[in-house]
Amino acid sequence: MTYLQNFNALVKQLDASSPSERASEFLAKIANQIREKGEDWISANCVELQILDDNSAPYFPVNENRLFHITNFQTALRLRK
Repeated sequence: MTYLQNFNALVKQLDASSPSERASEFLAKIANQIREKGEDWISANCVELQILDDNSAPYFPVNENRLFHITNFQTALRLRK
């Protein structure tokens, strides 16, 4: 899988564990901002986004780490233009 595919899979897991509709909307807003940057940007910032390039290692349980992942998404957006 590509970084973009894994990013989308992670976002899907985060969305499924959203505690409210508002949290889901906020995640969608952040995820769309990242998608607009393009696949090359996602690949170049995979470390900051905590995105793997393959499925050889599973992500930590998403619902226990929602804040961690969303904070990483926001940090990458702010620091990596």
